[in-house]
Amino acid sequence: MRLPLALALMAIALSSPAHALDSDGTEPDSVLTPGAVETQDLDILCHHKTAERRHTTQSEKTAAFTSYGLANKHAGWCAGPHGCSVDHRVPLECGGADVPANLWPETGDGAYSQEDKNRLEGLCKRMICQGKITPAEGQAWFLGDWKAEYDRRFGAIQAAH
Repeated sequence: MRLPLALALMAIALSSPAHALDSDGTEPDSVLTPGAVETQDLDILCHHKTAERRHTTQSEKTAAFTSYGLANKHAGWCAGPHGCSVDHRVPLECGGADVPANLWPETGDGAYSQEDKNRLEGLCKRMICQGKITPAEGQAWFLGDWKAEYDRRFGAIQAAH
């Protein structure tokens, strides 16, 4: 029974980078980066700095690039002037975990770049801390299509910036 499971997991692992090559760097691949939540504790989210929970190592960042089939932060969809940085699918600011399942290489260029996602992350944290949404509701923004949530909150991005 273990052998079929191992073979299935190996097949997923081997096919995932090819699947990720279809990406433009604005959305994480849900197989490679399913996302992970660490907390919904309002005290932690609203009164502690994320640096206390941010411990991503260079080897974890390198592994994130490799899992997406990218040689480095300036290869593939990361070839723009700002390259890519490893980001958390569920932001630490909104209770995301600092674990490999929550890491992906996010583009720094064009529409729906890391700058835009950071804007949505800031709004998410403010709304959680103001009691306008629950942490679970904010986390769902990023476990789903964060770009659609961005459009809903700020309007669609018309042109790359």
